[in-house]
Amino acid sequence: MAASLHTLEQAELASLPPVYRPAASARCWTRKEACLKATGAGISEASLRTLRLGTSPLPARSPGWALMAPRVPAGYAAACAVREAVPPGDSRPIRPSASSVRQHR
Repeated sequence: MAASLHTLEQAELASLPPVYRPAASARCWTRKEACLKATGAGISEASLRTLRLGTSPLPARSPGWALMAPRVPAGYAAACAVREAVPPGDSRPIRPSASSVRQHR
């Protein structure tokens, strides 16, 4: 799975102690899956390698979208991509490209 991640995410995983890598990898993967499905981009090798959401436990955000991690039992990972509110009078759909989504720290 790590080979399908953005090169910076691969580096993040490699820098972690081995005991933390499985959780960080699962966290990253579930964020990508949630975002790519929500934006309609679909899951492909190219989209997985282009999209960078990071491995940090901090929530990831993008203009128009919020990525949340619901609490789940130990050993599991979950993520949900939620469209943020559209400003009054703005009825245009928000459909960012997968490459426009970045983790904000």
